[in-house]
Amino acid sequence: MGRCHPHRGFALLVVLLLTLLMAGLASAMLITAQADLQVAGYERGASLARYAAESGYTYAASWITGQIRSGISDVLPRLAADNLDCLDLQTHLP
Repeated sequence: MGRCHPHRGFALLVVLLLTLLMAGLASAMLITAQADLQVAGYERGASLARYAAESGYTYAASWITGQIRSGISDVLPRLAADNLDCLDLQTHLP
């Protein structure tokens, strides 16, 4: 029992260091996965915004084309006349 073992506990030290290394790698992978999920969320939001903008553009272009085809030139003079009736010309005349 009186023998001295200079390497006693070396295996425990190696196991502890490897455990620490594995815990560090696991935490780095977790942080990377969370960052990837966040970027994916941003890309999804950007895609939804783009699709909404394209949809709005398509709807507006279709509406304008339909108005032109249905004869908006006949509607504009009536709108202008209606707006002139609403003006109080006495307040604007000298």
